[in-house]
Amino acid sequence: MTTAFNSRVESDSEAKRALQIIESMPGHAWSADATGRFTYVSPNTLAFLGNAREVLNTPDDEDEFGWRRFVHPDDYDRVAARWRHCLETGDHYDAEHRLRRADGVYRWFRNSGRPSRDSQGRITQWYGTTMDIDDQKRAEAALRERERELSQLVDMVPSHLWRLTPDGEPTFFNKRMVDFLGLDVADTDRPGMSRLDAIIETVHPDDAAKFRDTVNRCLVTGESFAMRYRLRRADGVYRWMSSRAEPLRDEDEHIVQWYGLCHDIDDQVHAEEDLQKSERRYRDLFHYMPIGLTQVDASKLVPLFKELRARGVTDLQTYIDEHPEFLPRALEALEVEEVNQHTIEMFGARNAETMRGPITRYWQPGISTIRRSIEARYRGEEVFQEETKVARMDGGVIDVLFTTARPGAVADKSLVGFMDITERKKAEEALREREREFSQLVEMVPSLIWRLSPEGEPTFLSKRLRNFLGTAIADAEKPGMGRLAAIIEGAVHPDDADSLKQALNHSFVTGERFSKKFRLRRADGVYRWMEGSAEPLRDESGRIVQWYGLSRDIDDQMHAEEALSRFRQMQSDFAHMNRVSTMGELAASLSHEITQPIASARNNARAAQNFLDIQPPDLGEVREALACVVGDADRAGAIIDRIRKQMKKAPPRKECFDLNAAIDEVIALARSVTTEKAVSVQTRFANGLRLVEGDRVQLQQVILNLILNAVEAIEAVEMGQRKLLISTEQDGTEIVVAVRDTGPGIDPEQLERVFEAFYTTKPSGTGMGLSICRSIIDAHGGRLWAEPNEPRGAVFQFTLPGAEARS
Repeated sequence: MTTAFNSRVESDSEAKRALQIIESMPGHAWSADATGRFTYVSPNTLAFLGNAREVLNTPDDEDEFGWRRFVHPDDYDRVAARWRHCLETGDHYDAEHRLRRADGVYRWFRNSGRPSRDSQGRITQWYGTTMDIDDQKRAEAALRERERELSQLVDMVPSHLWRLTPDGEPTFFNKRMVDFLGLDVADTDRPGMSRLDAIIETVHPDDAAKFRDTVNRCLVTGESFAMRYRLRRADGVYRWMSSRAEPLRDEDEHIVQWYGLCHDIDDQVHAEEDLQKSERRYRDLFHYMPIGLTQVDASKLVPLFKELRARGVTDLQTYIDEHPEFLPRALEALEVEEVNQHTIEMFGARNAETMRGPITRYWQPGISTIRRSIEARYRGEEVFQEETKVARMDGGVIDVLFTTARPGAVADKSLVGFMDITERKKAEEALREREREFSQLVEMVPSLIWRLSPEGEPTFLSKRLRNFLGTAIADAEKPGMGRLAAIIEGAVHPDDADSLKQALNHSFVTGERFSKKFRLRRADGVYRWMEGSAEPLRDESGRIVQWYGLSRDIDDQMHAEEALSRFRQMQSDFAHMNRVSTMGELAASLSHEITQPIASARNNARAAQNFLDIQPPDLGEVREALACVVGDADRAGAIIDRIRKQMKKAPPRKECFDLNAAIDEVIALARSVTTEKAVSVQTRFANGLRLVEGDRVQLQQVILNLILNAVEAIEAVEMGQRKLLISTEQDGTEIVVAVRDTGPGIDPEQLERVFEAFYTTKPSGTGMGLSICRSIIDAHGGRLWAEPNEPRGAVFQFTLPGAEARS
């Protein structure tokens, strides 16, 4: 019994120790029965959740396991489904999800559980751990973002970057190289050919053999690859390339990858070929690489660092600030051991020997950069990079990208790289100057320029626009209202504000171009008409990143259009008055012409009555007489209809019509006058005349005016023929109408003045008839002019564009 008791005590003691171990673990431990109900939850878990264990086992209709209040809503269904599956199948439980801490903050956890079974294989318990992986998740997200940034950086490098397997098979091209070749790595997979051979096909035939030999030698020996050759662009053009490749090795010095850079030097090669044709020039070009490399001996710096570390110095920057004498000692401890050819040329040295020694001789302008690189080295950073300036041997200063690399924080060697960025700096300065000039140009544009965010908030107002609105409106800000809404409320005419907002919102929602006329209040309170337009700027994915807009002052134009509209209305009124006046002149003759068919109709009606009085009535004669009455009435109606059309005031209308037929109608309308004045009217119309498009009544008004003027001119001649000839002819696509009279003619000096408004040679004339006629013809796209007629008289002619050819 004592033995059993001791065993139980020892067992309890072991259980306590196991529990202590579990509860001291950095993670969270738990156990659950076969139904998934928790039987144990570590105290740190309960503290994290801020609840007792019993709360974890309170399921309901919507919460199968009682987890919903702790598991993130986006993760709950997935986690519950996985746990349900494991309970049913006995599979190991593994899930990543977010748990809400007692303070309401969610953190990521990895939950793992394993079942415990009895001798018959039935699950008796589940044991698991819940590990906090929130920092890991954040690190992974940051790593993905960093990889994305590095990928973008690789694609932005102004060179072709590529990667090969140890056997020389391409596995990666950056975007610039893909765009250049017109093919990606996958496109080099061809039957019976290696990827490398497919790439060699893009090398110029004169360079291909050497390229192949050099690559194969480097793959065998592990040597760095460096070669210039011509590479075929996607459009078939060969361009010279300067290419380098270095092997990446593992800890056992086995090559695991080849990394290469291909720099386009075509312009450089051709420029140099034009200047030099000698072998010396070729060697100079061969050694002209875009990167200068310098090996620096830092062995004397190592003991200085050790001394500082022994004294407890952790921040070298602060130490140098407090002990400036340390910097000269550190600089003297750095000496140049070796330089490559590009470095020699960059610094204008005679040879490598002249550059060996203390770095301060020619890096003096960048001494602060060297200080920061020393401080970075002290912090244990293996790579330091910064743009700086260095001095050439001749005293000149150039801009470089300065890079230091070393295998360890206290290594006694440093590899320093220089990339000449002088031209880039000049280009950046030129770009800044260009931006300044462009900004000045924007301010000089005689329009109001603005820029909006994709949501429609102002991000830029040109100086001209700010001056127009005034500072109070341009910088307007109102609580609960965006800047654009505040500007519209303060500066746009109340009658235009709502429609302007609707038009802008429509463009913001649909991405369609904005165009609108509205009135904008100037800083002095005067409203002026504006014609505003805006276009969206989109990125490569089509997403709108900015709206660029321009508002042009059209106030003077709007008032001019209003004045022009009033002028055209007045011109139309004058034309109508002219027609009314003309019809007034014809009134007496027309009344006589109308009286004739009416009198004839009366006589025929009486004759019909007489024939009816005969016994028996002569119905045949009655029918004939009544037919004459109808004809007379129709003739009178036609005359009245022609008068009504000429008298009617209606807006201009365009129609296609037969000009010959329209002239015949006018001749019929004026027949009473020509008959009264004993003027013989003759016509000479062209057959197959094109139709004309225009206002039939207005053009008939012109012809009627010319006929009446001609009759009046002929009436003034006592002797000779009294003849009027009206003709039409087709001249190309134009129709020419001529009215020739045998009157006294027009003084050649007055041929153009007769068309001036208010100029007249008639005692009772207004001087508006011919002026109105010319404006009508001009409006129809034609021309009206006068010439002497032979042997006497005048001829008035006008042209009209033909509408279409007759079928």
